[in-house]
Amino acid sequence: MAFAIEWGAKEAVGTMDKDTPAVARAPLTPDERRMLGIGHPDYEFPKEVHNLLIAAYEGNWALSEMADNKASILMGASFVVFSLSIADVASGKASFPLLVLTLFSFAATVLGVLTVRPNRLPKFKLDPNTVNIMFFGSYSNITREEYIDQVLKILSSEEETYRRLAKDIYDHGCILRADKYRWLYWSYTLFLVGLVITFGALLLKIFLELKADGLLSTIPPLP
Repeated sequence: MAFAIEWGAKEAVGTMDKDTPAVARAPLTPDERRMLGIGHPDYEFPKEVHNLLIAAYEGNWALSEMADNKASILMGASFVVFSLSIADVASGKASFPLLVLTLFSFAATVLGVLTVRPNRLPKFKLDPNTVNIMFFGSYSNITREEYIDQVLKILSSEEETYRRLAKDIYDHGCILRADKYRWLYWSYTLFLVGLVITFGALLLKIFLELKADGLLSTIPPLP
């Protein structure tokens, strides 16, 4: 809470008088603090700013968990298909459609693993003033004392706190787009393409077998 402390003025001259008692002004109201503008140390952000950033932060985490769940579902389906067909493929009894399905299922499984696989976090020297206090991969590169100092320094300013939170939200969103959802997209795409090609290859195989057996001529024409 901001307080404005003012010493009394000596009559109309405006000079300091140490014998004059101090006069404490009333604290600024929330509306008055908001009128100070961003950048002022006493500026108070509306509560909607806090709610917006928290909603965005929770939304990113929900999307991250959703990507992991979707990747796990696809990995399970692909692994079942791959496990059932690998015996026939190894024994040389697999047909062309089964080979196609096995290949695409394996590729989809690999991309699904890349979706849920954590990134490697190497240890490196980091300037404490640039550390992300909300991400362990960043603040684990500085000492505990430096981390505590940075947390207290950031929390002493409401504006800086919101800036750091917004920065973390942005960085997390970039990781979601560049890593998780990119691998997840290609994983589902390959699995879908594999199903379509497998179905087409199966129809082609049936057609060629019917043609080789001379059974196509026995099929009555459409009226």
